[in-house]
Amino acid sequence: MGKGVQTDFSSFMSVILMLIGVLMIMLVSNVLTIISNPENIKITSIPVSANLSEKQGEEEGKVSPFPFGNKNKEPSYIDVHRDRMILYDPDPVLKDQVVALRDLEQEGNSFEKLLTRVETNKANDYIILLARPRSAIVVRRLKKVIRDRGVDVGVELFEADRDVNYDKAIKASGKAQDGEKRTE
Repeated sequence: MGKGVQTDFSSFMSVILMLIGVLMIMLVSNVLTIISNPENIKITSIPVSANLSEKQGEEEGKVSPFPFGNKNKEPSYIDVHRDRMILYDPDPVLKDQVVALRDLEQEGNSFEKLLTRVETNKANDYIILLARPRSAIVVRRLKKVIRDRGVDVGVELFEADRDVNYDKAIKASGKAQDGEKRTE
């Protein structure tokens, strides 16, 4: 009856392989461009900065506040847990404030005060969320609230048992408030 027509795709396969090769080259070049982009803002790690600042301070005498971080803006940190957050801010009134998530519904809470302070000086300040395990939903909601106010925000992942050495880093930077003594 009817004979089936057989088609040879072997010559077409070489074209497909060349196309895949070109796409891979484009992918690798884009990745290398992104990695080597000097305009990227690197989020400062508090423990790394504190340890490096201490070592450099002994050798050089004076230390850059956060030597590997954003040099144009000063960060305020929020340690985000599943049920609460801890504010690390240079302002002594807001420093080390623990805010339960249920307190966020109240007007004038510490988080709102911090956000307002950073918003009024957003050319020089920004917020970094230190995300603890199982806090992803809270971090996403906080990021949205912070971005809606026009404030720059960064996120750094923190292990559950990792300590935040904010006092050590801020003292090493020389940015301690007037009421705080700098140990030399």
